[in-house]
This record gives sequence, C-alpha cells and structure tokens, in this order.
Amino acid sequence: MPKEAIINAKIWPRIGLDHAPTKNTELLNNARYKAQLATQFLLYDRIVIPTNDFGIVPVLTKWMGLSNFYSVLECDSLTFIRQNCCLGYAGNGDGLGLFTINEGDEISFQW
Repeated sequence: MPKEAIINAKIWPRIGLDHAPTKNTELLNNARYKAQLATQFLLYDRIVIPTNDFGIVPVLTKWMGLSNFYSVLECDSLTFIRQNCCLGYAGNGDGLGLFTINEGDEISFQW
C-alpha cells in the first residue's frame, strides 16, 4: 500500500548564524537533493517541507520552473509546515530551546 505523504526535512534550509543565501545556493546546486525530491514525487501523493521563512521556495521554483511549482501547489502534491520559532542551543547548561528573533525596544528591524 503506497504512503500518502512524507516530510522532507533534508531540503529544509536551517536557520542559523550562516548567511541564508549561501545555504540556499548550496541546496540549489546539490543534485542529490533535487533527485531525492523527484523520487519522492514518484513515490508519495504529497511531500511536506518544514520551513521557518519559506527560503526553499526560490530553490524549488528553479528546480521545477514556476508553472510546475504552481501546479504541484494547486493539486496539493507539495505543502509546507511553517514554524514560528527555531530550535537552538542556549549554552551555559541551559540546553536546547525554542527561540524567536523579534524587534527590541531600542533596535528595530531595518527592512
């Protein structure tokens, strides 16, 4: 019996202190990730991709083309799970925890 859906966490650009476009470029240029996604489209009805900021979308549109990307979204073959927080190590014995990045009282986002 075929499986209905799979979560593909391998193409989840991890949020970290690295430069985000660098992580996306690494994903874009790695043929293994593209091949894995193509295989999953053949084996599963739906692929679910975890995301924090939808940073994978430009990579997916380059791999599939914009019209094919719209098609897989419309037929519900590709969906996303979005989290509003990130998992990180707090240090000093605090261990792992969820955190968010927000504007402060003295510093605001410039974008």
